[in-house]
Amino acid sequence: MSDQMIGSQSPAKKVSWLKRDVLLFNVSIGCTEPQFLYERHKDFAAFPTYPLALVFKQSNQEVIDFYSAQDSPVLPGGLRLDTKHLVDGQRAIEVLKPLPVTSEGRDFEFRSKVL
Repeated sequence: MSDQMIGSQSPAKKVSWLKRDVLLFNVSIGCTEPQFLYERHKDFAAFPTYPLALVFKQSNQEVIDFYSAQDSPVLPGGLRLDTKHLVDGQRAIEVLKPLPVTSEGRDFEFRSKVL
C-alpha cells in the first residue's frame, strides 16, 4: 500500500437501518443468544459488529448490487481505489456505546479511514 493512502478518509456516508435489518444480520452470522434473535426480547440488541455492514448497506432498504453501490474514492496523489480489485485485509471498530436497534428518528453517518 502506498504511504500516501495511510490516514486518508472517505467522505461520510449516511446510514440507516430497521429492526428487521438487525435481526437478519444477527441470524445470518449464526447468533444463538436470545437477545440477538427475538426482537421482542427485553434486551434485544444489534450484534456489536453490525456497524461494519452499514458501510455496504448505507441507507438502502432493498437488496443491492455490491459493486454498483460502491464508489471508487480518489485518494491523495490521485490514486483511485477499484473495489473489484481490492483486498480488504482488516477492519476495526471502536464501540463507544451500543448501537440502537433502529436508526428511525436519528441521523447516523459512517466514516472510513485507512490506517
